[in-house]
Amino acid sequence: MTDQTETDRPGLPVEQAAAELDLSPGQLRRLVARGAPCVQRGQRGRGRVMLVDPEAVRMWSGASARDAALLELAAVLPEILATAVDDAFRLDTGPHKAATAGALGAAWVLASSAVLDLLRERCASVPQANGHLPEPIERLRKIANSQQF
Repeated sequence: MTDQTETDRPGLPVEQAAAELDLSPGQLRRLVARGAPCVQRGQRGRGRVMLVDPEAVRMWSGASARDAALLELAAVLPEILATAVDDAFRLDTGPHKAATAGALGAAWVLASSAVLDLLRERCASVPQANGHLPEPIERLRKIANSQQF
């Protein structure tokens, strides 16, 4: 009978894995409850402890942080782009300034949709647009509608 070394084992008990991840055992259990991967779910009885692969948890945690950053970016991006489009409209001093409002509004729709689609490819939980127009884009829409004959 051969002894298994730590590298031969598919996972470590929670206490050892938590120490390797610089977490408390309770924190690691909460991560597993939130979806972190584990090699074996714990059960009652001798020898039925939860086994965790620390490297898999590290990868999962990194993906979670990345997804959180993408979700945060997706939440603020439409407003940031709307502010930039509004600044472009305000900087226009030409005689046909009002006529550019529709094109700038359309540019906002296309740019924000394209970037949100790209973020959604990277993180499936990025929500679809809710149909809300930021205030600067709503103002451009009203200006563009007033220019129609």
